[in-house]
Amino acid sequence: MRNMASALLMLGILVTCNLSAHARGGAGERRPRVEDIDRRTFDAGAGGKLTLAAPIGDVEVAAEETNVVTVEILRRVQADDRGEATRLLANLLVETEQQGRDVTVRLRFRRETPDDERRRVGLRFQVSVPRGYNLDVSTVGSFRIGDLQGGVSVETNGGDISIGRVSGDVVAASSGGRVKIAAADGASKLTTDGGSVSIESAGAVEAETGGGPFKATLARQPRTDSSISTSGGQIELSIGPGVGVELDAAAADGRVSSDYDEAAGHKRNSLRAAIGGGGPRLVLRSAGGSIRVRKPSAEAAGR
Repeated sequence: MRNMASALLMLGILVTCNLSAHARGGAGERRPRVEDIDRRTFDAGAGGKLTLAAPIGDVEVAAEETNVVTVEILRRVQADDRGEATRLLANLLVETEQQGRDVTVRLRFRRETPDDERRRVGLRFQVSVPRGYNLDVSTVGSFRIGDLQGGVSVETNGGDISIGRVSGDVVAASSGGRVKIAAADGASKLTTDGGSVSIESAGAVEAETGGGPFKATLARQPRTDSSISTSGGQIELSIGPGVGVELDAAAADGRVSSDYDEAAGHKRNSLRAAIGGGGPRLVLRSAGGSIRVRKPSAEAAGR
């Protein structure tokens, strides 16, 4: 399996490269665009993990009723002709490996590729995985996935991260984009250097944002402590019915407010209280914004 050439042959990976060049008439564009589609398929089955690593590119993933992992790579090249495009694409290496149900796809430029030639290559990924699968993705671009019966780990150097309902743990890190999650049944570990973070339904949360706001509903009883901090944004957290936590909130340059009677009489910029009878610690810290602890809306409480 580690021999790349034999692995591709044994697994029957389908590769299609449909080249089409067309001129773009926009201002400032000096070359036409050549597109190349590379499609790889793996008979993996549920329960495995896809590891996808790329130097650039937006990634969109769909979980479907299938046992096959499919990775489509759309490569766009700014080139004068097909010959030049082929030369530039030769600098981009695609390495694949399958071990049991686990699939690895890695892309990298040859070390000697000049920066100006790297900038002329753009990538976009369309990925399909079984519903009961796990993901480990790293790229420079955006990441998007719908519902998944597995866990998600994603790191992007600047793009937004959007995740649907996930049954496993979520680890998401962006150097500056927004992080948005519909629901995470497991633990969530989230970081962004400057974008906002929002979770519609969460259990235990560990989150840090360098300057954006944080908004979430703690809908299920966490089994472990939670910690949420922001260097400059506002924290707005709803605690669902039946959820018990030991709340410890403090805002260095803002106000802390709460809808709960247990938190009555607290200081203007700090609050400590046992919410819902107490439980794991819930630590909230804001260096430059306010903190508000709310009761969830009727709609959110009924989810």
